[in-house]
Amino acid sequence: MLFRGFSTRNISLLRHAYITFIRPILEYASNVWNPHLLKHVNALERVQRHFTKRITVLCNLSYGERLACLELDTLECRRLKANLTLYYKIMHNLTPWPIERYFNISVHSRHTRLTASVGDFHISARFCRTVAYQNNCFHRCVSCWNHLPSTVTSATSSKQFRNALAHVDLTNYLQYRF
Repeated sequence: MLFRGFSTRNISLLRHAYITFIRPILEYASNVWNPHLLKHVNALERVQRHFTKRITVLCNLSYGERLACLELDTLECRRLKANLTLYYKIMHNLTPWPIERYFNISVHSRHTRLTASVGDFHISARFCRTVAYQNNCFHRCVSCWNHLPSTVTSATSSKQFRNALAHVDLTNYLQYRF
């Protein structure tokens, strides 16, 4: 529908239209509903892959090259970053959810709990009996959070956290391979 609605094939305009009209639909409530099965990850990613393939200048490039040219991340990577941003907000009391209710917190440094900063804390998820509970937003990114550099987790604002997170390689925590 996007390509039918726009007569131009200007890459920057199409990219902006995709980011404005299509990507919010694909990412709606991604913290709550984040697919863990590869077939569902691929189904969501297929929409962005199809969009980038329809741009005639980029159609002969691989999906990774098309994303690099358009300066886009995979949708799975964006969902992971959104989850990590939610963790940051929970750790810094920027949400109404108490940390202790969802995570077991331990200090991972020589500091005591009273003197350690939030960036020094490592979290572990509560015990899960079902796969559905294991893949909810409070469990699926715990190992990724624990492997983030302390310079990222101890950022002073969520914007600074997102900027620092943009420079971290998260490919080990992604299922989708292209």
